[in-house]
Amino acid sequence: RSAGGMVPLEPRQPHIPDVAGALEEGGPNRRQYAKWVEVKNDRPQAALVRWTKLKPYKRAMEKVVYHYDGETARLLDVTREMLVFDSFRSLAHCLRTLQQDPEVLLQSTHNTLDEDYDATRSAGFRGVFVKLLLVNDVSRDLETAAHVCELILTLRCIAELVSDDSYHDYLLLRRLEDASKDFQRPPVQAEDHIGWGLQGF
Repeated sequence: RSAGGMVPLEPRQPHIPDVAGALEEGGPNRRQYAKWVEVKNDRPQAALVRWTKLKPYKRAMEKVVYHYDGETARLLDVTREMLVFDSFRSLAHCLRTLQQDPEVLLQSTHNTLDEDYDATRSAGFRGVFVKLLLVNDVSRDLETAAHVCELILTLRCIAELVSDDSYHDYLLLRRLEDASKDFQRPPVQAEDHIGWGLQGF
């Protein structure tokens, strides 16, 4: 189902043996990756998969206020996940697989791997950001069939440059940019001001 995509793993646990050929080794400060199709049926290894958490409430509110003019329906990356690929070929194969999957309804794609994309807007991170709906009996029963999810497809050479510290630095940069917008806005009545500003630092 992941079309050969890799998922990040938690730090290696010494008492859990590797699945032969499944783990992709990195340096001491680099995340390890495993192909989901090779570890999903191995309970100890599957338990190490570092699934992406829901977008934090605070960051979601900041994004709605500063980027979407308070329109919460425009926030489409509350539920998100990332798949990592070794090559453009395998990434493109995943995109084709998504297009052909009858349970997946693609809503939009944003390709920041394009050479014309200004990567400073995302602190250097590049990938293909896919907005999609997952429509099947399970999602209908859970009443989530109309919930848009974000799937990020990127290359391993890019993903390996991302750490928890660099991500936190990126969030701080975005919050500073958002806060600066308060100083560019015309004066508003105190009772109308949402009051995010520099809160949370």
